[in-house]
Amino acid sequence: MDLPGAIADDSGMSGGGSKKSRKLGALGRALGDAFTGGLVRDLRGARSIALRPHKLPAGADCLLAPDLVCQHVAPDGTVQATRGYHLYELRPGSMRFVRKCHLPCQFGKAWMGHFSAARRHIHRSDIVDMFALRSGELLVSAGGSLYRGRPGEGNFQRVFKFRVWGAGMGRGIRSPGLAELDSGRILFGEYAANQDIGPVHVYASGDGGGSWELVHDFPDGSIRHVHAIQQDPFTGAVWICTGDAGEHSFIAYSEDEGKTFHRIGGGSQLWRAGKVYFTEDYLYWGADTNLPEDRYIVRWSRKTGEVERLAEVGGPVLSGTRLAKGTWVLATDREGTSGLHWFYGPDRCNTPTEWDEIPSLWVSPSGRRWKRLELTRWLEEAHPWFGVPQIATGDGAPYLVFTCLNMERYDSNLIIIREEELRRWFDVPGPDADPGR
Repeated sequence: MDLPGAIADDSGMSGGGSKKSRKLGALGRALGDAFTGGLVRDLRGARSIALRPHKLPAGADCLLAPDLVCQHVAPDGTVQATRGYHLYELRPGSMRFVRKCHLPCQFGKAWMGHFSAARRHIHRSDIVDMFALRSGELLVSAGGSLYRGRPGEGNFQRVFKFRVWGAGMGRGIRSPGLAELDSGRILFGEYAANQDIGPVHVYASGDGGGSWELVHDFPDGSIRHVHAIQQDPFTGAVWICTGDAGEHSFIAYSEDEGKTFHRIGGGSQLWRAGKVYFTEDYLYWGADTNLPEDRYIVRWSRKTGEVERLAEVGGPVLSGTRLAKGTWVLATDREGTSGLHWFYGPDRCNTPTEWDEIPSLWVSPSGRRWKRLELTRWLEEAHPWFGVPQIATGDGAPYLVFTCLNMERYDSNLIIIREEELRRWFDVPGPDADPGR
């Protein structure tokens, strides 16, 4: 995909202003949608969505598309994204996302996610998670159920209903929490609020997602939920990341496709990982925590079992990827004053610890030196949905794909940055993120 020279064009982006003015603006847009046919257009879905050149405040050239949530990027550069329950695809060399199909969701409250007015109101654009299988089929998590089907054929069938799902209860599954193994089996771990720390299940399918069985049960009090399930490309082992409190956070591997797990470490916020990243000698991750003493990008040595802190970061790390030529990118969100009771206790749950109010990307060509690419300020009224740069699933792509969720100026915009551009930006003089900042 060619990247033309950047143009400072901010049209269509969510602006700043006071909290009251932004809320009034959202209400005005919702009323405008109702009277101008916007609701019908949302339900039908645009045929295509154009990318346009842009330059981020940090100086990196990019491409930007409005109101699209990234889902997956393949090594050949094909990008899949969603707008509401519509699936769009960007082919290599194109400057337009093209509508592929309508994704399923049963009628009910979740079905309102079709409409941009509803998505703006709840500040939650990522209402659907999509998993691309090697068969060409999709598994789609929407409205508390998991569906399977092939895009463009309109034949999605519900194959699983989550035990827990809904407002205040959780999403049922997290994007990195499902893995298709080399053997063809598919695993996923439950992701819910689980405030009572009840049992958490890992499920497996041996028929491409058509049917599911319980393969592992984490008992009462052991974990809150599963953050990620991944297969190690070097050993074939299945790895799992859990959270959220220190005693619930660990990283473990399985050599029997999820039936039993062996921990490499845990018991603190340093082991609260949203995903791990594999090399032949190390596992890398960023701590998904607001505890300053554990908020680091780290690596674990396969040979010695030692953990090395590589860079201190300014917020919890929720997603990341490694691009085709080896560039690492991790994303930190802005959570403000919520969720800190996990380690400060209920009497200090409103203690902010982030460096500032700007969600960011952390870039490294080698995994050793890291540099912060600042995005833009989070939207406070989005609380408790944090300011998040959500990176598309899939590693080894020629460019970075992410969506800005709950951020001023870029809210709900999908952004693409070529790997070469990230490396060029990294080499521009500026502060590195070294240990002991």
